[in-house]
Amino acid sequence: MRRLAALVFALPLLLLGQLPAHAAEPPTAWLDGLPDDTLVTAGQPITLHGHSAGVPGDGVKYTELADGDPNHYLVIAGAGQTDWTYTLTPNDWQVGPLTIWGRVVLDSFRTVALPLAHIRVGYPRTDPVTCPCSYLPASKSSGVYDEHHPMELGLKFFVDRPSTITGITYYGAAPSTGGTVGHLWSTDGTLVATTTSSPDPFHFTFDTPVALKPYATYVAAYTTTNGLYAASPGFFTSDVPRTSGPITAIGNPYAYGYGEGPGVYGNGGQYPRATYNVTSYEVTPIVVPTGG
Repeated sequence: MRRLAALVFALPLLLLGQLPAHAAEPPTAWLDGLPDDTLVTAGQPITLHGHSAGVPGDGVKYTELADGDPNHYLVIAGAGQTDWTYTLTPNDWQVGPLTIWGRVVLDSFRTVALPLAHIRVGYPRTDPVTCPCSYLPASKSSGVYDEHHPMELGLKFFVDRPSTITGITYYGAAPSTGGTVGHLWSTDGTLVATTTSSPDPFHFTFDTPVALKPYATYVAAYTTTNGLYAASPGFFTSDVPRTSGPITAIGNPYAYGYGEGPGVYGNGGQYPRATYNVTSYEVTPIVVPTGG
């Protein structure tokens, strides 16, 4: 499998204590030369150049980083060090969207944590797949539920190669009556595309296929206007394959208890952020790869 060249980022010289225009108020940390949405290769090291800042009378005691898990940090700079370098090697199990977190601890032990960069970790894929493809393993114990108000129900996912999404399909409940809409959301809650086109009552087709970036997070969802929906509580457990063709369903494995599953829900027509009991809401994107 081909590997992308390792990314090494130049470190501009900054005066001690000088904050760039994009940095937050101190105490804070920031990186040079690693834009959000950068695509890096799993197994290949990247060199991070960064800075930390305290507040007047309360300097930096040490700085920590976390690669994905905001509950576990590694000390990467100490003894008042405010300019630092750290080499990060994303692992195979981190393939997909990855947030790099920073935490500055001051002499008073006051601390603040913040995301330093949102990157994409993956591999260049050239193996052929036959599509259109969907993600929907057989349900374990699907049931029909009624919340008596419009609901947004979806699947959080990424694709492992350049692709388009042509539509959204949902299963398992009586179709909603009037006003049912299919949505594609980006991970920051932006509505990317919408459609009410329904050749059959459980499928939405976008008028124009929407391009998907590999290893970026999306949510394929629909609004049920009558409150009825199908769900399989406890579905996304360790025995359920998370990948189907080019599609991988993703959650937050670092949350406590069951964690946060790929199935998400919320109020109708709004970005669905909530998860419950690693439930599947029987939703899948329909994806067609556009390149290797």
